[in-house]
Amino acid sequence: MKYLITLTFCMLLVLPMVGQQEIILTKYTFNQMFFNPAYAGSNGKDQGSASLQYRNQWLGVEGAPQTVLAGAEYSFFENSLGLGMTMAQEKIGVNSNSNLHFNSAYRIRVGEGHLSGGIRAGITHISSDFSNLSIRDEGDIYGTGSEQITLFNVGAGILFHQEAMKIGFSLPTLVSIGEGSIDRVRHFYSHMEVKIGDDYSTIKWQP
Repeated sequence: MKYLITLTFCMLLVLPMVGQQEIILTKYTFNQMFFNPAYAGSNGKDQGSASLQYRNQWLGVEGAPQTVLAGAEYSFFENSLGLGMTMAQEKIGVNSNSNLHFNSAYRIRVGEGHLSGGIRAGITHISSDFSNLSIRDEGDIYGTGSEQITLFNVGAGILFHQEAMKIGFSLPTLVSIGEGSIDRVRHFYSHMEVKIGDDYSTIKWQP
């Protein structure tokens, strides 16, 4: 066992480590537009939807993740244009990540289904309040003060949708512009759903 611990420690010394940058929830079925703008207005001709999700993980643990995600979308012009908006906020410890994005999707008929391409644009505000940290050693570099960064983001995605199946690919953060030294990583998502009865069953969503 001690050899396994030693090997794991040595691997951590040489491998790069990257923290989470995107807000992640497990219930992808209810927030596809947050990851793929091509879903805007995909519910059908002249139809729309709205959603609100809240997650409070590890109740009773100070600084545990709290996530709120809200979205709304509607289909216009005989289901050829979809517009939507998503808002999200996640707090973990002294860190807060807030997002506001507007989504647009154009849809064309392909066989018995629809092919849509979507773009999104919005802002991400990231803040860290180091004054709430419990400092053991005085003079720590993060002992006081706070840091805030605001970024302008552009993303894109595509979706093929027919009666019994949905397949989508997206890059929610294709371009990120703003002040600060933060390095935004481009995350690629693929998604597939198959309709079983009256409901869609998620087969795969891989960040």
